[in-house]
Formats: sequence, structure tokens, C-alpha cells
Amino acid sequence: MSNQRKLIMRGFLFEDFLKKLFDYYNIHNIKNIDDLKFTDYFDFILENKYLVEVKISSKERYPLSSLKMAISKMKSNKSQYINTTGGNPTLLLIVGNSIDFDKISKEVESEDIKILDLSNILYLVRNNNVLREELVSILDFSTHDILPKKTEIELFDRVPKNIIGSNNVRDYKNKLSSWVTTDTTFSDYENLCIGVLKTLFNDDLTLWKLQQKSNEDLFRFDLICKIKSGEPDGFWKIVSDYFKTKYVIFEFKNYSKKITQKEIYTTEKYLYAKALRSVAIIISPFGEDENSKKAIKGTLRENGKLILSLTNSDLVKMLEVIENNGDTLPSDYLNEMLDDLLINLEK
Repeated sequence: MSNQRKLIMRGFLFEDFLKKLFDYYNIHNIKNIDDLKFTDYFDFILENKYLVEVKISSKERYPLSSLKMAISKMKSNKSQYINTTGGNPTLLLIVGNSIDFDKISKEVESEDIKILDLSNILYLVRNNNVLREELVSILDFSTHDILPKKTEIELFDRVPKNIIGSNNVRDYKNKLSSWVTTDTTFSDYENLCIGVLKTLFNDDLTLWKLQQKSNEDLFRFDLICKIKSGEPDGFWKIVSDYFKTKYVIFEFKNYSKKITQKEIYTTEKYLYAKALRSVAIIISPFGEDENSKKAIKGTLRENGKLILSLTNSDLVKMLEVIENNGDTLPSDYLNEMLDDLLINLEK
């Protein structure tokens, strides 16, 4: 997929997310400009008062030049809109990136425009895990260092809907702890693991592409993810920098016994340093046997490829990190596993 096509797709996904955000805040009078035949004016009209333009880019910070251009275009389109419909609407620019407001304060004040950036959106979804997960899944960068910030925009000065639903973390813990391999299929296990991984690492990983076959069609790994840019110090930063990888492969093995060295060597075949793909994580209910542990060390020592083996119990422990809301991250657990592997690596 070309970069331009990815950008367009990201824009559509972000607009779909915003529709759900508006509904969450009980903003129901929403009109698409296409429906009103005002071509290229704005993306939404909210409550017949706000003319909304939506922007998003692949980098954490939205370019100042693009921001100033958008503001100028919105001002021009507002004049055309008023000439066509009358009224005195408010301009609202929603950006799915961080904005350096200190550098555009004069433009914002002079144009009388309201801006909602990523820090504001993160604040608005702080109590809605479903919307927050959807938001960060759209982004190509990590939001760990972006502090949620309350917006002063009157439109969102209202009580959002109550979220009625299951506790994903609790549900996942229960399913993992009571998992019976003989009563489930491989796809059941794969779907469960992917759901858990997205809960744990949605802010660290992107892409989430399933079931890729090798060129010869002989092998197929289950899932490949891309490490988001801007990831702070931690496990994903370490593997990105020191193992020269941008992509991580995940394998799911719904086995009733421990995996063997055969699974380790099969997974190793998917890893190519030159393709920035030198790290894999295998997930199985009961982990690896002793020969597999030796194979993991041998693969790392001889070929520089990192393979980690996780059990259902490991996933539960990482979910508990989220549940406890402490200062640690789920990826810190992986960091400890990596430390143990490297420290005990024999010559």
C-alpha cells in the first residue's frame, strides 16, 4: 500500500472514530457536508453551529505549515458557507496529532478558531477504553509521552454516556486462566491472544496484519506488527535499536503440551534482519520445553534473532499490570524476560 493511500485510509478511520466520539458525548445533530452538497467545505457540521475540519498525519506533531494552511482555508470556506446559508458558525479544527500551540497562538486568536488536538482527544476518551484503543490503533506513533489535556471547547462541556459493558481485562484473565486446549480451536486461541495483545500493546504496536504466507507458500506466521515511532525507553525501544527490527512476528500455538524446538526453528525461518524483522514472540498455554529453551538461546547466540516464549500465565501477569494502574508497563515484563535471557546466555 502506498504512503498516500495509507494516509487517506487513516483519515477515513479517524473520521469514523470521531463520529463515535461525538455520539459518546451526546452530539447527535451531525451533518456531513457531502449530504448538503457543499463540496470541499468542511468534514462535519455539528449542531448547526460548528464547522469542523479534520486533519491527521503519520508523525506525532502536526506540521506548522500544514496547520496554518488549514486555518487559512477554513477561514475562506467559512465566508463561502455564510454567503450560502447565513448564520455565524464557529470554526473547529480537529487534529489527530500533537500541536505546538505556543507557535500558532496568534493565528488562532486572530482567526477565532477552536482547535482540538490529540492531547484533548485523549482526555475526552480517558474513561472509555474502547474508544481509546480505537484511537491509538489508528496512530503510527506512541502516545506514552502525550499528557491528556482538558479542552475548553463548549461543545464537549457535557456529561458523556455511561459505558455499559464487560471489563476486558478481567474477562481476558478469566479466559486465559481457565483455557482448555481440547475444547477450543486454533482460531479461538488466536483471536483470544490478539485481543489480549491489543489490550496490552495497542499504544506500542501498529499494523496488526494477520496470516502472512512466505514467498514460497511453504510457511505462514500468524501475526505481524510494526513498532510505533516515538516509542520511549523500554522493551520495544530496546529491540528496535539493538536488534535492528521494526517488525515483530507473533505465533499462537494452542497446544495441550509444551512447544518443542521444532516450533522455535520454524519461527526462526520467518525472521530476516535485512527486512527489519528479527524478533518473534510465540504464545502457547504451557510454554516451551527444555530443548526449546536451548534452541531459543542458540538462535540468539548464533544468528542474533530474538524469540521469546510466553504462556497464558505470562499474559495474565501483564494484564494485571494494567489492572493495578501502577508506574510499570506491560512491556516491562517482557524487558525482564529479555534481561534474564541475555544474562544467562552461554558462549
